[in-house]
Amino acid sequence: MIISSGKEWRCDCWGEQQTAQQLFSEMKQWAQEMAKTSIEADFFAVSQPDLLSLYGDLQQQHKEKCLMVAMLASAGLGEVAHYESARAELTAINPAWPKAALFTTVMPFIFNRVH
Repeated sequence: MIISSGKEWRCDCWGEQQTAQQLFSEMKQWAQEMAKTSIEADFFAVSQPDLLSLYGDLQQQHKEKCLMVAMLASAGLGEVAHYESARAELTAINPAWPKAALFTTVMPFIFNRVH
């Protein structure tokens, strides 16, 4: 399952706000539901180096990914407080989170551009 192909952002930028809102809401709901689950295998691992995906704590990695999806969905919905809350939780769990720079640098631009 591809969590986000960028379709949500394209819909929002192309004036299809209702479609974008629906897609972001579905992403947020998915993240909330998946955060409650326990995993045995990481199917996201195909896009990560083996060292990162196969030898770490799968439950922590799963939680990080759910928080990342929740952050993206909250950003797309313009829910800055929810975005910041998820980002803070993720940073507290893993201060060395690989995508931290992206979300601290790029997301303010997206908030200003889209909303």
